[in-house]
Amino acid sequence: MEKKHYLAIIRKAAFIDLFKYGHLYVSQAVPFDGSVKAHAGDTALFESLTRHLNTYEYSFEYLIIHFLYAGDSEDNVYKVDIRDVQGIYTFDEEARREMAISFDPRIELRVSPWARTFARWQQHSHMAQSLRGVQNLWTIFDLPSEDMDKCSKIITPEIVSEVFRELYANQRPCGNQSLWTYLLRYERHSFYPRDMRGFFCDTIHVVCNWKMQGEVQDDDVARTEIYPWIIGSNAKADYSSLAEVMQSSPLAEFTEKETGCRFVWAAPLFLYLKSEFVGGMVQKPSKKFISYLKTFNLEGSLAVYLLGLTLGQDKTYDAFYEEVRLPIFKEAVFLQKQEVVQAPVEQQPVPVVDVPAKPKKPRKPRTSKSKAEPELKAEPETPKVEEQPKAEAGPVATEEPKVEEQPEVKVEPEPVATGESKVEEQPEPEPEPEPESPKVKEQPKADPKSELETPKAEAPKEAPKPVVTEEPKVEQPKVDEQPEPEPKATESPSRQISEGEKHSNYDPILF
Repeated sequence: MEKKHYLAIIRKAAFIDLFKYGHLYVSQAVPFDGSVKAHAGDTALFESLTRHLNTYEYSFEYLIIHFLYAGDSEDNVYKVDIRDVQGIYTFDEEARREMAISFDPRIELRVSPWARTFARWQQHSHMAQSLRGVQNLWTIFDLPSEDMDKCSKIITPEIVSEVFRELYANQRPCGNQSLWTYLLRYERHSFYPRDMRGFFCDTIHVVCNWKMQGEVQDDDVARTEIYPWIIGSNAKADYSSLAEVMQSSPLAEFTEKETGCRFVWAAPLFLYLKSEFVGGMVQKPSKKFISYLKTFNLEGSLAVYLLGLTLGQDKTYDAFYEEVRLPIFKEAVFLQKQEVVQAPVEQQPVPVVDVPAKPKKPRKPRTSKSKAEPELKAEPETPKVEEQPKAEAGPVATEEPKVEEQPEVKVEPEPVATGESKVEEQPEPEPEPEPESPKVKEQPKADPKSELETPKAEAPKEAPKPVVTEEPKVEQPKVDEQPEPEPKATESPSRQISEGEKHSNYDPILF
């Protein structure tokens, strides 16, 4: 029986099995005349070939095989022998270069004549995945279906198609495009505040880009009338108060005429949600957050619609699968997730409240040897520092060899009064002043790593011999003055932490 020519799309891993085992069962094969190049403009053949093609991220995940098969297949399943394979074609040139690295060097890889058509197919496939992300978020946020119809009329399929065209063409938005196109393609490159005000500055920047039909500089944004009002607002201002300021400006009037909605409310809310879920929505937001979002009605739904287009199916399926409770999931998983279902928006204030209180409890600078030493290690040492001088008052006079070893331990926890404490202990063993004096000189050399000891250990080098008579003066006032430097040392790290958090954490919408 005469063999006929067929084309089929298979995964790369399937071809590896074909080459290894010599045969492979292939479904959805399309018959043709045998010349692949002759069908470069054959749209009907391409559509028949890709009718059942799954969505893919990289073009080197699949390839096209040209094989011969004798007879017809009633169930459209063909057993392909490796000896009947006439050619292997990749979707584009990039896929050919990638596969050539791992394939047997004897195999000839060719680029299909539909490289541009495959690029357009992948673009439309990703658009469908983005719209599926919108559907996922609509289920997660439990938004009304009529709002989705309104949003699809405001953000039309033509706008979404233009956004994806620019993405695949590696172009920035310019010219007479929709304001939504400039919003979806916006990227912050300016040093705007890292709090809620920054998202309203971004909104002003988007409108300036749209008015100038291109991306403008920061100076153009700063010259607007509304910009100083936003920057001059309180750093802890919430979303609603800043939106009211924007609504009272001329910017709100002409953007509302252009978009048919309160753009100055929807845009900053979308930009905020985009920054919160930039890595994907792993868990469903809290009920409190969803309820608050619904208070903005259509503008809140528009922000979710834009977020769904941005995240797509890839970054929303995790939370969506938990919401619909997939049958293949374990029941124990849902029981655990019910205990903690908080949005990232409400998790941010936690470090702001808790972190500044931590450095006030332990007085760590008393026992830290250097700045690189972990602070938590100083906590168990602080009570020992207070007990050692009291317990060592007796043994210092009786056990001379131990006196030589103990000052090394005492120097570590007491950075301020180390030289003075040595003066108290060293004069007592007067019978042997000469062997002790060189040891006092060796102690600062043995601990050169301590930054607090080196400058203050030099003064007591000359003091031990003449200051022997001034023992009571050293003990009374200077021991009591030790708590004074402690609050100064504990205040500095707390201030640094609080200032750093002001730049890294901002108040959420809800509060």
